[in-house]
Amino acid sequence: MAIKTISQRQTGDGHYRLTPSTFTKRETLPHEKRRRPNGPIITLPQSRERLENERDTLAFIVNNTAIPVPNVPVPKVLDFTSEGGITSLTTEAIAGDPVFDLAS
Repeated sequence: MAIKTISQRQTGDGHYRLTPSTFTKRETLPHEKRRRPNGPIITLPQSRERLENERDTLAFIVNNTAIPVPNVPVPKVLDFTSEGGITSLTTEAIAGDPVFDLAS
């Protein structure tokens, strides 16, 4: 059975998918990348490193801090993969409005 997608967005630096229980960010696939007006593909640097840093930061906060931060949930990292040169980070979904919906 497929997991229901609540919201999904594509930006210049990634693809974002929200389900009732997870939030996944991944690098853009080659066919999703944008092109400059004169033809070359726009490649944003360090997209994999940004996802690695986010994963490591979430793990550090959960495992190494004792400072109580009321009403600021830290999502649990559920999966971090890199297949075919595309990196993906999946965390548990937390209550609230997705940032990309707030900009609408």
